[in-house]
Amino acid sequence: MKDEAWIGIDNGHHGAIVALTLRSVAIAYEMPLIHVKKTAYALDMKGLGKILRELCDRFDIRGAAIERAQAMPKQGVSSTFKIGQGYGATEMALVLLGIPYETVQPRRWVTDILSGVEGEGKERAIRYVQRQYPALDLTPGKKRTPHDGIADAACLATYARRQAVGVTPEDVNRMLGDARFRESEPRRPVPPPPPPPVWR
Repeated sequence: MKDEAWIGIDNGHHGAIVALTLRSVAIAYEMPLIHVKKTAYALDMKGLGKILRELCDRFDIRGAAIERAQAMPKQGVSSTFKIGQGYGATEMALVLLGIPYETVQPRRWVTDILSGVEGEGKERAIRYVQRQYPALDLTPGKKRTPHDGIADAACLATYARRQAVGVTPEDVNRMLGDARFRESEPRRPVPPPPPPPVWR
């Protein structure tokens, strides 16, 4: 029986893909790129599809969260086009593989996941992931500094799991009775029982 997992995808050439299970086992991939010019790269669409298919073969993928692509101020037309092209290719790969997904504004997942985490900018996501998923390698290959794309993708996967993206009400009832799910989520205090009625 495959472990259930959710996928987080941080778009862009410095992005990443992270799969997160109920037991908080996380697997990360850097966004696959191909060299198109001397100093230019583009999304390797075939490589992206291969990664997602490998994850589907290994896990029972319940859903995914993708950071919504958006143009930045003073960004060139060519860069904006490439971002949109990669974003569309990612959505199409998820559709073809039958993976339910949600597009998430950066502000939304940051507020939901990183609330109370100290630091500024990308540093907050890196700190959160280092604490929450210490076994996840944020410096793959020869990198010396943490890969903020992997950190963001892990946060997006956490968001997808927390929001139960792609999960039906029947799935929720089943997971609430699953010890693996209970251990992976923070425990909430149980309210005291109401006082007994006073008969007059």
